[in-house]
Amino acid sequence: MYRLRGASGEEIGPYSAEQIRVLLREGRVSLQALALADGDPTWRSLDSIPEFAALSLPSPETWKDPKPAPIIPPALPPPLSPQLAPSPPAKMSGLAIASVCVGFFGFLIFPALIGLGLGIGGLVSVRRSGGRRRGGGLAVFGMLLSLFTAVTALVIAGLFISNQQRWQPHQQQMPPPVMGCSQNLEKLGAAMRQYANDHGDILPTSTNWCDSVRDFVPSLAVFTCPGAPASATCIFAMNEKVAGMNLESVDPNTVLLFEAGGGWNHAGGMELVAQRGVAPGRIYVYTAGGRVRQVPKGAIASQRWNP
Repeated sequence: MYRLRGASGEEIGPYSAEQIRVLLREGRVSLQALALADGDPTWRSLDSIPEFAALSLPSPETWKDPKPAPIIPPALPPPLSPQLAPSPPAKMSGLAIASVCVGFFGFLIFPALIGLGLGIGGLVSVRRSGGRRRGGGLAVFGMLLSLFTAVTALVIAGLFISNQQRWQPHQQQMPPPVMGCSQNLEKLGAAMRQYANDHGDILPTSTNWCDSVRDFVPSLAVFTCPGAPASATCIFAMNEKVAGMNLESVDPNTVLLFEAGGGWNHAGGMELVAQRGVAPGRIYVYTAGGRVRQVPKGAIASQRWNP
């Protein structure tokens, strides 16, 4: 684009190169007219500018009384194409925002799963939007927040349960019964009761109780247990305080037979309790009421030994 300086020194324009050529051909401007190109600080005559110097001009007579050059308005820039029009600002992803909001409640575990799903959905929608949506970083933050709150809640819950178990009184678990031992003692106790029924409800004496009930048991294996020494003839003893008594007068909770390991016809009190039972830490007892129990060794003294 060029600006021209008129005869009175005023500046007119700007004109394009094509417009100036038209003015020169019509004789409205002479080649001696000064022009200032855009970006050039020096005014130059048109004949010193190569793109105008070679033009054929009208005769000099037409120069004597040139018509005033019309002021041609500058050309307007072409309208922007749709491709060059500024795009609207990108919108924040609603899924990303929702992921952060739900992530704060991730300690409830189920919202954490929802927050993870929303964060993944928001991240995918941002990447597929072609710049029309933003918030990818917010979606990632929502996923991390959901994970953090859920893991923190699980760790706290685990510590709480661990502390609760630590401070609860220790309860010794009952070991599994030795296979066959409980049944053998139950059969031996039933033999004692059968003997009493056949002898006017009187229990056998403590000196020969094994001999007395021998005919009421199916085999000698009833007097021992699996796991007992192979040489043991009888690993149970009779509570001597109930020997020879009427079974009906004995309290049902009174110990009748107990694990002792002393041998055949062994009888006595709780001082004879086996040092080590067939079940670790437990002693088998049979009560006058017909029940087989596994009693912790430390609780033997709390059992009923007196009729």
